[in-house]
Amino acid sequence: GTSIYGSFVQHYLEKPFLLGGLKFDLRIYVVLTSLHPLQAFLCEEGLARFCTKSYMPPTRENANDAFMHISNTSVNGKSPLFDYQSASDVGTNASTRPL
Repeated sequence: GTSIYGSFVQHYLEKPFLLGGLKFDLRIYVVLTSLHPLQAFLCEEGLARFCTKSYMPPTRENANDAFMHISNTSVNGKSPLFDYQSASDVGTNASTRPL
């Protein structure tokens, strides 16, 4: 039978890029069909997921503030600041936005 394995790549940045003062991540989908020669296909759609609180470098007081430091939707979806606007419109201020 055929086995299918999923993988993800992640790298912590000490000085993260911010948009509108918010930490974010990009969810981009790539399919590798060959390593030798390298052949990859990038999906035309992806997501940008945003924290719901403005970023400040981690301190003892804010290091556990998940709404400031973790951009995962399952975390920020519990924030009273989570923006449920339609994420299908480019230019939206929703907490999850299309690329």
